[in-house]
Amino acid sequence: MSRGGERQPRTGVERALLGLVAAVFAASFATVGLVAFAGGEVFLGAMGLLGALMTLWVGALTVLRR
Repeated sequence: MSRGGERQPRTGVERALLGLVAAVFAASFATVGLVAFAGGEVFLGAMGLLGALMTLWVGALTVLRR
């Protein structure tokens, strides 16, 4: 990407694949969070679930951006 130039919008395929990557990472964060809660680690569980939520949020923004 050149400095100061216009950005080209992402193609639909690229946005869909980035959304898929975000979903995979969110699933791994959620798994860590749930396993941590099951093991009694409340702080780690909360951080894992918050990480999953934030990853899904950014993934949705990437997919839905016009």
